[in-house]
Amino acid sequence: MYSKTKEMRGKRGVSKTSQNPIGLVEFYNSLNKNERILYREYQNDDAYYLDRRIADTMYHVTYDETVANIEALQMMGPAITVLYDNQIASCFGFATVFPSVAEAWCLGSKIFNKHPVATTRSAKFVLNYGAKYMALHRLQVIVHNDNQVAKNWASVLQFNYEGLMKQFGHDKSDYVMYAKYY
Repeated sequence: MYSKTKEMRGKRGVSKTSQNPIGLVEFYNSLNKNERILYREYQNDDAYYLDRRIADTMYHVTYDETVANIEALQMMGPAITVLYDNQIASCFGFATVFPSVAEAWCLGSKIFNKHPVATTRSAKFVLNYGAKYMALHRLQVIVHNDNQVAKNWASVLQFNYEGLMKQFGHDKSDYVMYAKYY
């Protein structure tokens, strides 16, 4: 079991000793106040255990393509699995674009829909503390233009709209870029 401590290390709460996912997981669990939520390092195939949501089908044709994308993203930065009552609720991470700039990604389960307030609080927690831990000055997200729920959620999470990216998707679909600045 992870110890619960409020101790923040280094500049801006960043651990100066490690930038690896295990260090980030320990950081999250040390600050987490919700006993029903546990963070762990993403393990291969964790995404297969998610209850796929309808909204997620617009990003990839098959679930295998979705999981392959997640597996590739975990090579670009920390990847975390969130357990809610010992069920995999989401997989998320930070893909490094440039030093101090990352793109956040997330694949959620139907648990997201059942617990929207807890999901939003957890997302704010992981984004803000992840950005501090990684000493980011910019965190961005890219959302399918037809996914109005995700676009609204980006606004709720206090991301700023930056613009429409025409034909950005593999199927030439449009996406929208949002960003937060630290």
